[in-house]
Amino acid sequence: MTSRTIPEPVQRQVRQDCGFGCVICGAPIFTYDHIDEFSITQSHESSNIALLCYNHHMEKTAKRLSKDVVKKYRASPHNKMRKSKGIHTWILQGNSVEFRIGNNVFGSPAMSDGEKYVAINFMEMEIFSVRREGDNLLVSIFINDIEGNQVLKIIDNEMILGENLWDFDFSGTRMKIRSLSNPKRVINFEFNPNTSVIYISESRFRIDYPRFAALNPFENYREIRIEKDLTVILPSNTIISGFHCYVGRIGMRIV
Repeated sequence: MTSRTIPEPVQRQVRQDCGFGCVICGAPIFTYDHIDEFSITQSHESSNIALLCYNHHMEKTAKRLSKDVVKKYRASPHNKMRKSKGIHTWILQGNSVEFRIGNNVFGSPAMSDGEKYVAINFMEMEIFSVRREGDNLLVSIFINDIEGNQVLKIIDNEMILGENLWDFDFSGTRMKIRSLSNPKRVINFEFNPNTSVIYISESRFRIDYPRFAALNPFENYREIRIEKDLTVILPSNTIISGFHCYVGRIGMRIV
């Protein structure tokens, strides 16, 4: 008897086929839905599995959403038909946020309404920042892959996926991002609203900066690297806000 657990290679194929989001609305938080029920097919053919957000999954389960409609959207998924895809809005409240980047902790002070905290600023580009608006904390983060293709953009808590994705998986509070440029390299990202912690582990991503091209046409970007030992390597001219590293480890280098 076939296990009900969908094998990981099949899950990845479905994510890629469906544009990393609900085939109907594009939401990047989804379930794997067997269009023709698994109890009937007893198989995990990727072509019979669609990504559906929880709302649309419940609609289909309650038979308010037909299989034919799901098949139609499976053939032309929402995210593949639009430039901006996988939009999801975080909800985060309080008065401070911790950015854990590698083994370094950038903790914002308690912020007043309207106040802003920038954890990492490179040549006037705010890479990791948060501002307070009433009881809400609005986070902004920009991550490109090593080739300069945007893979994740968060502006005031609105998360938008890039177009150059090989894989994207958002399970629980954790995201795993792989770009087409280098599928073997994973950007691990975690968002925990219960503790107001945003964590990025071993990664390597790029900051494009047009001003460099005026000085050297072959050098129009810099890299941020988070090594296996979680050391963070930042480019020169980077401004960082108050941080500390875990005891016993090299925390940060600026090159």
